[in-house]
Amino acid sequence: MTRDAGRERISLPEDGTVRELEPREREQVGRHWLARAESELSTASVCVRVARGVLDYGAVPEVTWLATRAVADEVRHARLCHALAELYLGEPLPFPRARSMGEASFGDAPPELNALLLLVLQSCINEGIATAYLQENLRLASAPAARAVIHELLRDDIEHARLGWAHLASANVDEAARRHVGLALPTLLRLGRQAWSKELTSAAFDCPGHGCLAGFRHAAIVDAAFEQLILPGFSHVGLRGAAGT
Repeated sequence: MTRDAGRERISLPEDGTVRELEPREREQVGRHWLARAESELSTASVCVRVARGVLDYGAVPEVTWLATRAVADEVRHARLCHALAELYLGEPLPFPRARSMGEASFGDAPPELNALLLLVLQSCINEGIATAYLQENLRLASAPAARAVIHELLRDDIEHARLGWAHLASANVDEAARRHVGLALPTLLRLGRQAWSKELTSAAFDCPGHGCLAGFRHAAIVDAAFEQLILPGFSHVGLRGAAGT
């Protein structure tokens, strides 16, 4: 995985373990990674909206950089997952399209607050869960190509989660906005848990050595993300609305 004149060439490490899989397993792993490519591209679409809110309503330079860079990161993630799918399936595959995503709307919140709530949901909560998921993914993976891709995704998703905490801790979020976020936290946390539960519990195939985790593993991962990262993060920035969720 190298950078060339500002454009990335996707290059995966040699991986003899792919050929050791039974044909049916190899097909299932490949389809899993192709679905993840689509998911990463859909996340890029959400990141566009987060970045637009940051640019429209202001943020410290670090947050602006992280928010805008996240869009390109997620497209690169889609390319990595797509390349891995091609490796397992042994043939060129059409590049996926992002799923259609409606504009996020949180009740009758004014545009600036709506943008802030979307940032909190996507960065602090969704990317926080993604970080925990990828950490467990990496711990269990043994196939060199899958491990390389998971490592890349994890490295970036840690930064994507960090932008939310950095924004909440900055002077760009005033006390009135912080109160609104605190009141909305139980709903935001519920939405994050529901989205991940729907996305993950549908996975029946389990091949952790190649980066595929079945649904029975996911509830514990989401719980760990809430308990060890997300709720402590909100408490650290002085938001207590998460208590009891």
